[in-house]
Amino acid sequence: MVQLARAAGAEVIAITSTETKALAAIALGAQSAISLDEIPDPVGAVLTSTGGRGADVVYDAGGRDTFERSLDMLATRGTLVLYGQSSGPVEPFDPGRLSGITGAGRGAGSLTLRWVTASHYLLSQAAAAHAWLASRAVSGKILLEV
Repeated sequence: MVQLARAAGAEVIAITSTETKALAAIALGAQSAISLDEIPDPVGAVLTSTGGRGADVVYDAGGRDTFERSLDMLATRGTLVLYGQSSGPVEPFDPGRLSGITGAGRGAGSLTLRWVTASHYLLSQAAAAHAWLASRAVSGKILLEV
C-alpha cells in the first residue's frame, strides 16, 4: 500500500507495531513511520507530522483496537477506510461522531467512513495475473484495471 500511495503522489505516514516494520515502511517510500513500540500515541504523532491538520485518509486493518484512534487522526473531511478487523469487529458507535459537532473525538468533522470488502473489488483478470506471477515471467506488481 505504501508504494502505491507514493506512486499516486500521497505523503505517507505509516503506523506499525515495531521499529523493524517502521524501517521497512520507510524503505518502501513512506516519508515517516510511527512505531507503536517507540511512540505509544499515534494520534499525537500524526497531528504533529501534519501540523495539527490530521490525515486526509487513514487505512485501518485493525478494527476494534484501532478504530477510535484512526478517527481521531483524520483531518476535517477525511476518510477512514476499514479493510480488516484483525483485533476484532468495531463496536457500534454514534454516526453523529462523524459530524465533528458531538463533542466526541478531537472535533474534526464531515468525516467519511468506508468498509471495504475484497470480494467487491476482485477483478476478473486476477486469476490470470496470479498465473503470470507464478510463471516468473514478471517481477514486482501487476496492476489490474477495472
